[in-house]
Amino acid sequence: MPKEIIQGNFQDQILWRTFNYEIIKNIYEKYSGTIIIPMTVCNKNYFDEIIGKLLTDNIKIDHYILGASKETILKRLSKRHDGKESWPAQQIDICINGFKELMDKSIYIDTNRLKINEVANIISEKSDIKLMEDNSIEIIKKIKRGIVQIKHIKIFG
Repeated sequence: MPKEIIQGNFQDQILWRTFNYEIIKNIYEKYSGTIIIPMTVCNKNYFDEIIGKLLTDNIKIDHYILGASKETILKRLSKRHDGKESWPAQQIDICINGFKELMDKSIYIDTNRLKINEVANIISEKSDIKLMEDNSIEIIKKIKRGIVQIKHIKIFG
């Protein structure tokens, strides 16, 4: 959306919430595999509009909250060059507080001291998903992780 018409949080746009519900439902109806959707929704009403509606449609969902302290999140954001004044940093308190309202509908994982692969293993175990073995040598794994991190770096804007 053009910057001129976006006001506040993009999730406040009903079109965004409707689109996410529709696209997830469409994928679910056409794909028989596991669907993993990394998305931060911490507003209980928006959660109900997307996830609650999918559950009402009898779509099985395991919803995870990947929690961390504000300090940990700020350190992670700084690695991708999002400073303390960036939009993601400004959302931290809102998300932490919003997640408290979703705890009864979610599986909480404290990620403060966990590596990415440890989080993935916890989720795969709890959701009964069999992960494929990564038989890459360690240097290749590090290069792959580095590429993902580079893609998240914001140089402009």
